[in-house]
Amino acid sequence: SPHLYSGGAGSACAVVTFRTFSVATVATQVFHAAKPGGMEVDGAPEPRDVQWDALMLSHRARTTRKVIVDALSATLLGFYIVPVTALNFILSEQALKARFPALREAAEDSQLMSALLQVVQPCVLIALMNLLPPLFMALGFWEGIPAHSWNARRQLSRYFLFLFLNVFLVTAIAGSALTVAAKVIASPKHIFDLLGSSLPKMCGFFSCYIIIKALAGLPMELARIVALMVHATKRLARPSGTPRDREGDWIGMRDFHNPGWFAYARYAPQDLLVVLIVMSYACMAPLILLPGMLFFGVASVVYRHQFLFVYIEDHESGGLFWPKIYRRIIFSLFVAQATMVGMFVLKSAYMQVYSTLLLMALTYLYKAHMRSKYLSSSSATHHLPLELATSL
Repeated sequence: SPHLYSGGAGSACAVVTFRTFSVATVATQVFHAAKPGGMEVDGAPEPRDVQWDALMLSHRARTTRKVIVDALSATLLGFYIVPVTALNFILSEQALKARFPALREAAEDSQLMSALLQVVQPCVLIALMNLLPPLFMALGFWEGIPAHSWNARRQLSRYFLFLFLNVFLVTAIAGSALTVAAKVIASPKHIFDLLGSSLPKMCGFFSCYIIIKALAGLPMELARIVALMVHATKRLARPSGTPRDREGDWIGMRDFHNPGWFAYARYAPQDLLVVLIVMSYACMAPLILLPGMLFFGVASVVYRHQFLFVYIEDHESGGLFWPKIYRRIIFSLFVAQATMVGMFVLKSAYMQVYSTLLLMALTYLYKAHMRSKYLSSSSATHHLPLELATSL
């Protein structure tokens, strides 16, 4: 008979195990309560993936916390524009030259100094963006998401949205975010003018951004410099007196020799931002393909080494990160096509505008087809028993 594991007194969750995959698949496809939504059933994560404390929360408490976390994320999304925009005014190459005449003279005399001034803003921006993933993960655990991998997928979506708005768009429009937002709300067609007029000017900045990630960020990951700093912070804030304390984690911080699992929620959105940048500039500034090729060439070696020899597989999510990554690649293609529409509009090339809009429509139809085939409740893959799927 099935075994029922309750989350505890007052818990709204329970885990039921079945003897066969077929029965478990059928159990997720039938109604379990007379009231719609009275009981939600989904495939359970494996035991080492479960956040057991979250199972103690009631459905009402989890819903309330989700609303609070969504509101905090939206607030952070709006106000994070302020420091990103300030970086452009304070640390951009033009701002540094205008504020410090000595730097301007040094840059005019030395190509090396000029190159160094160009990478100041991207370096600070990368450091600022790396502060968000731990905060998002902590909010997700407080929200009551019952599995580590589910939390990571939620944070992947939120972090990518932050990177798109606060790095890709706000950096390109150089601080006029609120004005542009008002224009887009009043007339959505202004988004094409924005992309077509602003993005081409930022090719040099984004090229520096990608090169820094390839030649500084990835080597730091290979040498695990950030993990070493986290290790030092943990030891200073919470001295470990026993081996159990040293082996465990404290508010997400681990010792250097205890790497844990790979931080998909941090690295995947950052790499998807590089995909977005390269796809957007591939047609109008093909030179950016060289930094893109450099980044992904180095990343292939670094990540392969880290997966094989460093990170510990804490749990297995069954490839559920891929659909989210795939949809954001398609979104990057939309942005690239919208940017080309904006450029053609500025050049009054209306035949090319209509052709590119047709491409956007075809891209959307392809995305809808793939979603209905693999992800919707009407798709065969959604209802196929796992035993039959395995044999096929």
